[in-house]
Amino acid sequence: MSVRVVNVTMGEGDNALSLEFGQHASDVVGPRNSGKTTWLRVIDYCLGDSDPVGKAVGPDVADVFGTFRLTLEIAGTRYQIERRPADYGFAGRIFVDGSDFSVRDFSTWILQTLGWPPGVQIPKAIRPENASELTPLTFRTLFRHLYRKETSWADFANNEWEHHRRAVLRYFLGALDAEGEIAEFYAARAERAVEALRERIDDAVTTSNETIRSVSFRLGVDLQSAAQLQDTIRSLNARMTSLGAERLEIEANVTAADSYHSELNDEYAAAAQSLSEAVTAQEAISGTLRDYATAAAAVEADLARLERAKSAVGIFADIPVRQCPACGQGIEEHPDHEGDCYVCGQAVTEDLRHRRIEIEQSTLREELADLRQQVDRTRLEEERSTAQTIEARAAVDAISRRISDARKAVLAPHVARLQGLSAEVASIQQAANALEGFSVVTTRIERLRSELAAAQTQRDKLVRANLERDTMRAAADQRCERFAGEMNTFLLGLQREPWQFGTVHLRPTDMAFLVEGEPWEDRLGGETRVVFLLAYHFALLRLTAWDDPAVRAPGIAILDNPIQHGVPDLVVAEALDRLRQCARVTGTQLLTTIARSLPSSVPAETIILLDQQYGTDEDLVDDDSDDPASS
Repeated sequence: MSVRVVNVTMGEGDNALSLEFGQHASDVVGPRNSGKTTWLRVIDYCLGDSDPVGKAVGPDVADVFGTFRLTLEIAGTRYQIERRPADYGFAGRIFVDGSDFSVRDFSTWILQTLGWPPGVQIPKAIRPENASELTPLTFRTLFRHLYRKETSWADFANNEWEHHRRAVLRYFLGALDAEGEIAEFYAARAERAVEALRERIDDAVTTSNETIRSVSFRLGVDLQSAAQLQDTIRSLNARMTSLGAERLEIEANVTAADSYHSELNDEYAAAAQSLSEAVTAQEAISGTLRDYATAAAAVEADLARLERAKSAVGIFADIPVRQCPACGQGIEEHPDHEGDCYVCGQAVTEDLRHRRIEIEQSTLREELADLRQQVDRTRLEEERSTAQTIEARAAVDAISRRISDARKAVLAPHVARLQGLSAEVASIQQAANALEGFSVVTTRIERLRSELAAAQTQRDKLVRANLERDTMRAAADQRCERFAGEMNTFLLGLQREPWQFGTVHLRPTDMAFLVEGEPWEDRLGGETRVVFLLAYHFALLRLTAWDDPAVRAPGIAILDNPIQHGVPDLVVAEALDRLRQCARVTGTQLLTTIARSLPSSVPAETIILLDQQYGTDEDLVDDDSDDPASS
């Protein structure tokens, strides 16, 4: 499926300018600054140029025209493509039959409409195995090989990365997927991942072994590498178990020794019981003593309070009595009971109040005397209990010393060995704890080894997939050979100035063009490069005639001013005749701008003459970026 440009329009209404192109071959002829290149720039702009309109078509044209339209025919269906840079908010948008697209989405749309796979990823390097990332192959990248700008007659495309050039040709030849560059990229990346993991494992093993040897030397453990770590830890644990069993055996022998007097334990238990009882009795007596002392202090306080009350009776003699000192009930004035308590009938006099206080004091003094006697007796009991407690504690201490002496006598033959066992166990435990800490290192190494195994599996899978593609590479080799043959047909068939630089060969491994075994850039000069690139476009047009469904034939060539680098007019004329004839035979389209009419045996179907010179059609340097975001 191929592309054909039907017409292109600048502006709207009565001010619109339009060009209609022929079915197969059209020449736009006019002197310098007559606007020839501008029309091609408008086509380029409508087909997804992401530059600002002033840079894309020229500032003077952008100031005059606010709308640009292109009618495109794909597989017999026409589409109107429109750019509206003057409409606010739509300067960066592309309209296809009224539908709004971003530049990126337009690339996807036109590739899908052509029946070509969109979004193909290619390694971002000349050699796939050296690429660190992938980049999409967009329509803009392909189109720069179909639209040769006036500044691009020395190389395949202006400002193009070599990995793009190779990918574009592989894409047209249907060899991009067949050769498996993407798979090679992933295989190479998998190989790099494997190597990186191996290096990390080697570094981790080396570092851990050095550390383990250093630490184990200080711990007195014979350990040379991390591989021996678990075995060494198991050996240390087994040794600690053995030492523990030996210690239990020694303790059992000590317990069973004839010199060990078990009756001392019974005597010690009895003495301890006596001491406990003495301490309990002493604490009980001390508590009783405190209680008696507290009670006596309370009685003394009551006596002091009553003494103060007794003194107060004389002070307050003139104050009427409002409470009966005899019965304690309140007294109110009553005419029939003056001086008596009308409740109990007793006389309320000063002597009676004194007498009641003295009676209470007498009772409290008797109680205080009893309490003091109890305190004295209890204090004596406490002293006797304290002496008993001291005596019981001394007995316990004496028996303890006897037991200690007896045990020392029993343990003496085994003390050295028990101390040695304790020291050895402590040393082994310290070493085991330190070595257990290295398990983190060994775990990390094992994790890296698991990752390495997974990476190796993925790499092997990709390598096997690439080997399976070997059968497909034969077809790719044949297409490269045939494409070079198309170029040779064009070059060797030139009559005006026969080609004398040898045959062209397209190397399938890297899509390099060789002329007589040398890189074409080294073999050819300025004039011959122009002819060589014309042959390249001839071969691209010829792809339409190939009976190969894998080939993606663009079916169009747009050549801006091929009269370049001093190439004689007759040579350019003959080359254009060959291209026009090819377009007619293959049903493709050739659009050419030339500064002057050339003699032709195969004239273009449509010749558009531009006579007016504006003085504004300056050569603009194309700096299309290879960044996918701008493609």
